[in-house]
Amino acid sequence: MKKIGRNEPCPCGSGKKYKKCCIGVKPNTISQEIDDAMQQGYYLLESKLYEKACDAWSQTWEKLKTKLIPSIKDVRDFDDQLDLQQFISNWAQDYEMELGNAGRKNTYYLKERIQFCAEFNELFPLSSPLIIQNMKRAIAESYFSLGEDKVGEEYFLKIIEEHPENIWSYIGYGDMYSMPLNGDAKPDFEKAEKIYSMALGKDLEEEEYLLERIADLKKEKEKSS
Repeated sequence: MKKIGRNEPCPCGSGKKYKKCCIGVKPNTISQEIDDAMQQGYYLLESKLYEKACDAWSQTWEKLKTKLIPSIKDVRDFDDQLDLQQFISNWAQDYEMELGNAGRKNTYYLKERIQFCAEFNELFPLSSPLIIQNMKRAIAESYFSLGEDKVGEEYFLKIIEEHPENIWSYIGYGDMYSMPLNGDAKPDFEKAEKIYSMALGKDLEEEEYLLERIADLKKEKEKSS
């Protein structure tokens, strides 16, 4: 029997795409459990139960790892293996972001974020460079949020060394000093400006966002002087 593509019309005649219809109607297998936990997390987010959503997605991640084939190194290939309502690549980025949001109130989730992002990059090193870089920055930011600035610095410097063409590596690093994530830390505008300036003159894409940061920084410095 020919396999039905996720984006093809559902054979039930509903008019919906298969991935949005009967693809979710399958036996109670580990794939169903993964799908249920994934969707439960989204429902909890709609109710603004952020920590519970992250707990549901922690279970999702553990179950996903049991289905992983060692030869799969790109998360997009993992999507082809499992018939889920959400693309794993999209869900993983949502999970990383929500762990960061939950971590503002409970540092437990910042540690979970570090572990998840590290595991993701180790398991799927051939995924989209943008996803990989975002995961790396999430790790560095989480260390700053935990007050472990030295470790966060080391991560950001390594990110810049590995991805000097990505302007967000510099912006993310500078933001840690212009807009500290740790409530006990005070802004260090001088250091932030120095970091932002590292990207100037490199003809990087999206430089306008960097220039906005520098302009805002100058305004903040004037206010504080």
